[in-house]
Amino acid sequence: MKNLIEKLVSATGPDRELDIEIGKLVHPDREWHREIVRWGVDAYTASLDAALALIAPDPIYSDWSVERDDDLYRASIHAPHGTRRWDYGSTPAIAVCVAALTGLVREGGT
Repeated sequence: MKNLIEKLVSATGPDRELDIEIGKLVHPDREWHREIVRWGVDAYTASLDAALALIAPDPIYSDWSVERDDDLYRASIHAPHGTRRWDYGSTPAIAVCVAALTGLVREGGT
């Protein structure tokens, strides 16, 4: 997953190949054949709604924000007990993807 995070950090915009990598990570039980890969993967790197779905299953993270910081976007994901995850990306959706996946790595996830 760290390799995927590095690719997201260096991405300059939405990327379907990265969407597919994220999709395979969050849906490991799916059968990944050509049509699913082509049409059945959420646009995580293009859509803020799709990127936010990466944190939605985790009920302890109840608040989020995205801010413009010079030429990048900073995504912050907050937990009620004060824990905060934040990371940067070239678009709001990519910043949320990086923050969500980095949080999984820090918490011992996939």
